[in-house]
Amino acid sequence: MSADAVLPRAGLYERWAQERQGSIEPRAEGVLILGAWAPTEGPLSVIEGNVAVLGGDNRLRGVKVTGRLTSSANKFSSAFSDIASATIRGNGVTLLRSRLTAGQATVPSSSAVLVDDTGIP
Repeated sequence: MSADAVLPRAGLYERWAQERQGSIEPRAEGVLILGAWAPTEGPLSVIEGNVAVLGGDNRLRGVKVTGRLTSSANKFSSAFSDIASATIRGNGVTLLRSRLTAGQATVPSSSAVLVDDTGIP
């Protein structure tokens, strides 16, 4: 098992996604993307583009994703994040206080835990 942390500071990360053909893809197991977050402003670290979570047990915290978040991995979790739209298919998924800003989300897993999220149709 690997466990890595990515700690983007407050700011816009558009080149980061562009250099990866418009999508960031955490592939390892146990990756944590921990962005800058403020109680009154929400996420301060902005990923301009898509995020495709490919590794299991990955976590997204305090990040704004302007594109689509996709994950088929098991045990994915997102907390205190703003996400334009999402398709999440893995088992054991947890979304805690995340905002789906475009109001488009698919979370078909019967074992998903959704707590205090907004914008999920």
